[in-house]
Amino acid sequence: MIKIRKATKKDLNQIVNLALKLWLNHSQEELEKEFANLFNKKYKIIFIAVSSNKIVGFATASIKRSNTSGVTIYPTDYLEGVYVEPEFRKKNVAKQLVLGAEKWVKLNNCKFLASDTELKNLISQKFHKKIGFKETKRLVFFQKRIK
Repeated sequence: MIKIRKATKKDLNQIVNLALKLWLNHSQEELEKEFANLFNKKYKIIFIAVSSNKIVGFATASIKRSNTSGVTIYPTDYLEGVYVEPEFRKKNVAKQLVLGAEKWVKLNNCKFLASDTELKNLISQKFHKKIGFKETKRLVFFQKRIK
């Protein structure tokens, strides 16, 4: 049985280990610092999925007051990241994590939950649409090396 709950500081190491699987370009030290900082912010939260006392997934969310692509009404809740271990996928665990964020949204008087994913991440796009998100904008970033 999976239990969804708000994370606490004692969950930090397990969350960081999962986050390293999601954000491959970040170091353990970077993620430890970033996630530890989330526990001290009023408008940021981490939800975790627990099975047999082991964290098998997480979702982070924050309340945005401005400057969020695709959002026109503020404040809005922003889903920063969702990760679920492969053996727990397709069992509604990610959806339950997002529902935790939605409940938090309501408590903070937000009317929307926003999110993003990379253009090439079709699995994430499919997941977002499956749980009720609507696409609002596409954006491509460019870079040119100057010689």
